[in-house]
Amino acid sequence: MTLDSIVRVTATIEPAGASGENFGRSLFVYAGDASGTTRAAIVGDRARDLRVNRYDSLDDVAEDFASDHAAYLAAAAYFAQTPFPRALVVAGWVAAGAEDYILGATGYADATSLASILAAGSSAEFRVAGGQSVTVDLAGVSGSGDTGFGNAAAAIQTALRTITSAPNLSAVEVTYDTAADAFQVKGAIGVDLGGVLSGDGAEAVGLDTAATYHPGFPAETITDALARVQRVDDTWYWLLLSADQVASASLVAVATWLQTQPKQGVFAVTGPDVLVAAEATSRAAQVADLGSERATLIWSAVADYKDASLAGLFSGTDFDARDSLPTAFGKALPGRASDMLTSTQRAELTRKRINTYEVVGGHAIVQTGVTVRAEWFTDTRYWLDWLIQRIQTTVFALLRGNPRVALTVAGIGRIQAVIEDACQEVRRPGGIAPGPVPATVATQIRRVTGTDFGSTLSRGFLVHVGSLDDQSAADRAAREAPPVSVWVRDASAVHSLDVAIRLSA
Repeated sequence: MTLDSIVRVTATIEPAGASGENFGRSLFVYAGDASGTTRAAIVGDRARDLRVNRYDSLDDVAEDFASDHAAYLAAAAYFAQTPFPRALVVAGWVAAGAEDYILGATGYADATSLASILAAGSSAEFRVAGGQSVTVDLAGVSGSGDTGFGNAAAAIQTALRTITSAPNLSAVEVTYDTAADAFQVKGAIGVDLGGVLSGDGAEAVGLDTAATYHPGFPAETITDALARVQRVDDTWYWLLLSADQVASASLVAVATWLQTQPKQGVFAVTGPDVLVAAEATSRAAQVADLGSERATLIWSAVADYKDASLAGLFSGTDFDARDSLPTAFGKALPGRASDMLTSTQRAELTRKRINTYEVVGGHAIVQTGVTVRAEWFTDTRYWLDWLIQRIQTTVFALLRGNPRVALTVAGIGRIQAVIEDACQEVRRPGGIAPGPVPATVATQIRRVTGTDFGSTLSRGFLVHVGSLDDQSAADRAAREAPPVSVWVRDASAVHSLDVAIRLSA
């Protein structure tokens, strides 16, 4: 007889909650530069730009990027913050495409003479992967040496350009590279040549199986690149762009894209046009006009990645620690240069809701920590997104980790409890605080809850689940819980104050 017959013990590993945004991570995106002088270098550049890597320190970034690369410069600003930020995801986007490319057998002029090419005759065949073929009068090519080779390339190009479907070669380029001693064929970007050529003519000039085929690739839009990055790594919250992209149309496209994402972007804008009173055409002005609480702009006279430093400030937030949630106002951006502004310039930046980094009382500080949407501060959007994600993951974990959450008062009570726990977790670092709410909010609470609510959220939040008695038959048949309403009160922060001193004799 064994102990199992009397005491039966089982061990169960509780399922983890759903994965969600990691609010200690940021993404930095730079514009790829596929500008190598050889085809192999261009392809290598693209492979580098398509990588999505996560780095835990500046030393890690330095292993992949030179000290003058935008990724390194941004990382230096990011990881200089205190508390130490969490991981930085770095990715490039393919800003420029490349055409399909066929490099013929190299050293061709050393291996054969122009005469042997001319011997291919007046009906030399060139066949493309799509099946179409053309004939070229190689026998009629004039000139000698490199001139003759160049004329042969021109004749081949003229013939291939008559093929206009599957593939469309109307813009194909055929050249003879005198340095490589090889014929070359380039298609237009987006046109798939399908491989090397065939036929006796292609064989005569080394563009058949002796050649090397390099497939091309299309350019991406910046939002295409972001979607690609998300498919690989979507654990980041803050979005940063290289300085050249902030100064381009990419800024407006990204800020627009962010309005559909549970993330925030921080961008350092520069250029004298941004400071011009009432101007409305700069990239910064266009982003400001979007009025999105998911974009934070900061002015910078130089491209020293103040935006990366600001994201790093928030990245180090420990949501498990008490009063750890920072505001951007009054904070330092280590190693970043402060700016000097006139009152007129400062007023224009304030009008556009662009933050600044200026010296106040002998200290360089950020002012004032706002998004481009009126009445929205960067830290408020931050903790609110954290609360949304926390509610999603904890409720999902409850549903997934239990045999059943019954559609009963007790079951709905369990859902309410985990939502209240999530709210309490945001209260701990300082996002939510007890206090009075506006009269309109108090009226709404009384109407929705059917209670005699006063005017104060005593815990800083209130969670109410609708009554099962009011649930429709259709919702019950679909196993849909009653709607949940959550009211939270922003703890806010002190950014300025008035002090009145009254002196009496």
